[in-house]
Amino acid sequence: FLSHWHENIEFLYFRQGRGVVLCDAVPYTALPGDAVIINTGALHTIRSQTPVSNYDCLIVDKLFLEGFDLPFEKMRLLSPLRDEVIGAHFDRIARETSEKKPYFKTAVKAETLSLFTHIYRTASRQDLPEGQQNSRKLDMVRSAISYIRQHFTEDITVDDICRHLGFSK
Repeated sequence: FLSHWHENIEFLYFRQGRGVVLCDAVPYTALPGDAVIINTGALHTIRSQTPVSNYDCLIVDKLFLEGFDLPFEKMRLLSPLRDEVIGAHFDRIARETSEKKPYFKTAVKAETLSLFTHIYRTASRQDLPEGQQNSRKLDMVRSAISYIRQHFTEDITVDDICRHLGFSK
């Protein structure tokens, strides 16, 4: 995947193979059973380190977390995590999504809330973890990506992006 960012929290649970998640310039190696949390606004990409690498990806809308008083913007979730409870939550979410029994969406939301409650209790901190402080360079990359997304239908140039950033080539 190309480097990107979004406002929501992304949660990866690795099931097979090995991958590297580069998150705000910090590499995290993930093995089967590892969970990697990508915090809101973090510039990230995922690369497989083995011929086959499988993981589940759960992107949770910030409004969902806000609705349950989970402070997604002030809190930073630590990665990577190896926790059987997390794996069990992902297994139940995957089963509900696959089986699609009546009210499965409600079950998935309840399981997601339970998962995040567990994570906030066991793997969060109020300040930014070392190496994940917002740097000026990362902020510029985010701003450039945002500009490109907003103007992708136009004939934009590197000069246009530089002007937007207040930066010269």
